[in-house]
Amino acid sequence: MPGAKVASGTDGVLTVEDVYVDNAMGFHVRDGGAKLAPSVWEDPAQRKKIFDYCPELSMIMDMKLERERCKGDDLKGVVHPTPEEKKQEEEDKKKKLEEERKKKLEEKKKQQEEEEEKKKEEEEKKKAEEEETKEEDEEKKEEEEEKKQEEEEENDEAEEEEKERSTDEEAQKEAESEESEPTERDEAAPES
Repeated sequence: MPGAKVASGTDGVLTVEDVYVDNAMGFHVRDGGAKLAPSVWEDPAQRKKIFDYCPELSMIMDMKLERERCKGDDLKGVVHPTPEEKKQEEEDKKKKLEEERKKKLEEKKKQQEEEEEKKKEEEEKKKAEEEETKEEDEEKKEEEEEKKQEEEEENDEAEEEEKERSTDEEAQKEAESEESEPTERDEAAPES
């Protein structure tokens, strides 16, 4: 069409879809309001203005009643935690931290107990080894004492035997000397 004018930019816009224009002829909502442009629909004041201007939209779009809104809803599609939820969240964090602290303390205590148990076992082992070595030393000492006693007894017996031999030898020598020497009686008898 020669000489026809075509709308360009925002001048002469008939409907609103992605860019908001005041007093538009209508509004185009994709997928029954499931896919809306945030630049048009995010601001609650602008949204109210749109619904006041075109009330038919509220019948087409999937909407909640004001009483159905979640606590903490900022009216822009985001639900922030309520003061109660924030308080509960802080309490949960504190509980979690306290549980972690208790768990660490328990682990530390358990580790200390295990270390003490190991030390006790090592000490008991050491004591047992020391007792064994003491017993072995005592046995060795007893054996050595018994050997010494036996040697002393043998030496005593040998000395006694030696004494007996020497006394026997002396007695024998005396007996021999007595036999070889004439006695006074023997000497006196031939005279008569």
